[in-house]
Amino acid sequence: MRAFFRDKLEYHLYSNRQIIDSLLEDGSKTSEDMIKLISHTLHAQGIWNNRILGQQYTGGVWDLIELTELHDLNDSLHHQSLEILEGTDLSKEVIYSNSRGQAFNNTVAQILYHLINHGTYHRGQIMILMSEAGIQTFGSDYVVYKR
Repeated sequence: MRAFFRDKLEYHLYSNRQIIDSLLEDGSKTSEDMIKLISHTLHAQGIWNNRILGQQYTGGVWDLIELTELHDLNDSLHHQSLEILEGTDLSKEVIYSNSRGQAFNNTVAQILYHLINHGTYHRGQIMILMSEAGIQTFGSDYVVYKR
């Protein structure tokens, strides 16, 4: 199962990099909504990573990240996710509270799958915004990545 998640986390990293590169390339066409969605995707990964680690994440889930700082945060969060993947029992139950203070529990495997799926969802939204703004889009599907 670790190989499965390692592969999907690499896809997540790569796809985020592609989005960030596109936003940096066409800076004049890049909207705040695009930056807000990729920032949210990264903050959510940080929040989930920290929930697994039993730590507090300092960023807000909808805080904007400077466009020039997105690559560094993406890389840092990826490395943190890989450390979690390699050093944590994937069946371990994580007890956490959501942003409304409601308590939940999920396994590490469920959380990792969620953060990958969550990123795919928001990258799709960003691609729509990019297309509408005249920014060149690209094939971001998993199968395209594997080609």
